Amino acid sequence: MVSNISIVCMIFTALFTIFMPIVVAIVFYKKTKFKWRFFFAGAIVFTVMQIVIRIPILQSVLPICNGIRI
Repeated sequence: MVSNISIVCMIFTALFTIFMPIVVAIVFYKKTKFKWRFFFAGAIVFTVMQIVIRIPILQSVLPICNGIRI
């Protein structure tokens, strides 16, 4: 069973990773008045690159590093 503190930490991490970039973007926008399309373009490019590049590499390298094939 997963301990309560682990669940609390997972919830905190999820909330932090979702809301912190939004808060930083809002603060940065108030200071510089940048165009929001650049923020969303960066978010989309980051997400696509994670799916296209990082996840396949991790799936192919990590099982070899652990000595077992998943």
